[in-house]
Amino acid sequence: MIDELIIKAVKIRTIIFGSSIAWTKIYISSTNDIIINDSDIMVYRTKLQDVEKYPVHDPICFIYKKDFIYIQDDGSIKYNPEHIELNNLFLMREMDILYHKIINSDNLPLLAMDEDLKSNPSFQEMEKIKSGDGLQKFYIMNYNTNCRYYIPYFVSLFKIKKSDSYSGKVYDVDDRHLWIKITVKKPKLEPIDMHMQILKLGDM
Repeated sequence: MIDELIIKAVKIRTIIFGSSIAWTKIYISSTNDIIINDSDIMVYRTKLQDVEKYPVHDPICFIYKKDFIYIQDDGSIKYNPEHIELNNLFLMREMDILYHKIINSDNLPLLAMDEDLKSNPSFQEMEKIKSGDGLQKFYIMNYNTNCRYYIPYFVSLFKIKKSDSYSGKVYDVDDRHLWIKITVKKPKLEPIDMHMQILKLGDM
């Protein structure tokens, strides 16, 4: 079962990143939430499809590197020992803390939300930018308070695709930080939440 879960997690990782990212940290929770971390900027969370097929198990974590899995003729998996170390204690602790931080983020005070970012004019501008344009910003607005919360964006942070739909929430962490959750709905996948903590860029 562990082998099957790892393969499914790697397939999801490939859908998100393609082959452009050389390595990622991957964590599969006991209830089959998947956390994927490629940097200190953005963390991805999704869930396996048909999750009810898989029993509760101990958490699994590993660092994915290119070509770390070899599928043999009999269908079994062989791992390249140079490319994977399952359940390293330090990585497990790091990813377990990150996982609980993410699942608890919904308890933070909600400042603003947008259920359809594709209809947000500032997000529409992000669809037009190219990699050479560098850092840009879009906002999510609280219409009750008329406050705009600015969110940094550049092309390599995540790609905005026409076939996907997007929603966003802004949470208050403390006097200096916001917690951002952008949810992407893709065909044939469970929704993917993209989380990042940012400095308060100013609201007006």
